[in-house]
Amino acid sequence: MQKDRSRNVILQHAWLSLFLFNSVLFVVVDSHAEPNACQNRSNGCAIPDDFEGLSNPTRFDQSVTNSVSNLITVADSSGCDCLKLDEGVYNTSRHLNIPAGFHLRGTMEDGVPVSKISAVDIDSEAIRIRIRNPTTASYTISRLLLRNVRVDMRGTGEIQLEMVDISRLVLFDTNYEGAQVQIDYVDDFEVSRNIFLRGDGFGGKGLKTDNSTDGRISKNCFGGQPDSDDEDRFCPNDYFSATMLDSLDLSRQGYFITAWNASEGLANSRFDENLVKGNTDSDVHVRYLSQYSNRDHGIYVKFSDDISITQNRFEGWPPGAAHGHLKVRNASKIKIRSNEIIGMHLDLRPSITRATATQDVIGQNWLVQSCTWIDGNEFEGGSVSYDAVRKPARSDDEQIDAGIWVTGNTFSGSTIVVTEQETQNQLAEPTDYRIRRPADDGIHTPGSYWKVRDNVRANGGSAALFDTDLWISDSGSADTWWNECSP
Repeated sequence: MQKDRSRNVILQHAWLSLFLFNSVLFVVVDSHAEPNACQNRSNGCAIPDDFEGLSNPTRFDQSVTNSVSNLITVADSSGCDCLKLDEGVYNTSRHLNIPAGFHLRGTMEDGVPVSKISAVDIDSEAIRIRIRNPTTASYTISRLLLRNVRVDMRGTGEIQLEMVDISRLVLFDTNYEGAQVQIDYVDDFEVSRNIFLRGDGFGGKGLKTDNSTDGRISKNCFGGQPDSDDEDRFCPNDYFSATMLDSLDLSRQGYFITAWNASEGLANSRFDENLVKGNTDSDVHVRYLSQYSNRDHGIYVKFSDDISITQNRFEGWPPGAAHGHLKVRNASKIKIRSNEIIGMHLDLRPSITRATATQDVIGQNWLVQSCTWIDGNEFEGGSVSYDAVRKPARSDDEQIDAGIWVTGNTFSGSTIVVTEQETQNQLAEPTDYRIRRPADDGIHTPGSYWKVRDNVRANGGSAALFDTDLWISDSGSADTWWNECSP
């Protein structure tokens, strides 16, 4: 059996074995003990002593539909806060309601999750793992294969979850246009070592993180398996060998509308060492809706503050998708550094709209694109652009405060292979950085600036062209500037 270092507990349906490794104590508990007792309560993780001794033992057999829901209910009624599932397939036809401060884990075998929760009806909208009554507490969903099951961890404006750990999941065949994992109103969260798969017919979003702080999104794979040279760099490559994924075409799993979306109120968070691997199809099919949806951005960050996007690899988006494959809008203190960006454009697009002029998320107005640093990235067939937008009927005295450095990036031609239908939209050899300037020069505050230096074309080594008509770059140090604007 796999040792769970954080909780030290194993669930068996007839017997429960408790290993207290620190005290070198081994206890075997009879399955017909007191039904309302919990083991190891003082150590932070507990389960009921007796499942099969209750009135209807068959409801805890993993072959019985909704057995996980039943197990969670009994654990909660026994005053317990943790459930670890054995290896096997657990079918469910209803949402899984997680009690306050609950931790749901599966089992690992040879480094691969072997506990699978599967929706009974693969053609219906995805089942949710959700919090029943949110409280300021910590939650864990980990080490599971989830077929047509999504994770929805949300607090409220009044009650923020204390810590959420979403890790070592494989999400696939998700019949839902929205996010496979959603984080909302959480103070301190981690989304790590997960695999987000979206096959043909199961299109939609991957991860959505809103109104939250102190997030770490790292070593996840969105849409596919890393190349052999990158096996140890991103998500756990061994997860793709799970026998329960045998029916999937792993080469066609990038049908995302958006892989990662932070639409409002995300602060002090990182998106590091992830693989975003889409495909160049212009739309995605959502089966249960029987409809096609247009592809949006690979990642989309807006109304956010203090976000680091580093050491990721982005690839596989349609050439003509949505004004920027990687889009940042109305945000501050954004660092986009040391990424590989293949066939995708990075677009900064702040706007003056009714929403941005009145939006007051995490205590600030969002008429900004300030303290943004794009540094040391490798672009293959892509470019960096800036375009501030004023929507109709907005006041002329509203202005955007912009401060942007573009430094040390390398630009080379595209090697993307596209279909015949897409050839006319194929990305051209990059010739410049472009600033798509707004027609109204008064859209920016007097202190706004765009500074570009030390960027080269890989094929010629010469400095790339850039537009300085609007704002003139100077010779200041980007490192010094970043430290000053982001203490």
